[in-house]
Amino acid sequence: MKTYQLNAEPRTDLGKKAAVALRGEAKIPVVINGGEIVELPYKGTLNPGEKLVKLGTSEKAVIVTDLIVNKDDVRKLIYTPEIFTIELSYNGQVKKAVLKDVQYHPVTDAILHIDLMEVTDTKPVVIEVPVKLEGHAAGVK
Repeated sequence: MKTYQLNAEPRTDLGKKAAVALRGEAKIPVVINGGEIVELPYKGTLNPGEKLVKLGTSEKAVIVTDLIVNKDDVRKLIYTPEIFTIELSYNGQVKKAVLKDVQYHPVTDAILHIDLMEVTDTKPVVIEVPVKLEGHAAGVK
């Protein structure tokens, strides 16, 4: 898998109004899912842009990170048939992730939101792989 370097900054203003303002500045809101699973009540400290999302009815939560990236920085990541491992750097940290989902505007096809899945060496990840067929089958010839 190829790697893609992406710089981001934490997103502290959440909500629709803040997201629309970001898009007006040619920036895109990004969420990294699949972070560390912690017990509730959480006694640690969260970095800027991080929040806890409770997992069902259990007493566990996952740490999710909200970030902002520039629209021009993600063009080569999204509009390609290649699969990339993203090295996302923010707040002096580097996390590995893969592209999970991209949301587009229904009329203009502008990118509205990007979901990333954090990747570690210990947990498997399921992704879709594009297949390009070339030539003709032996039975057709």
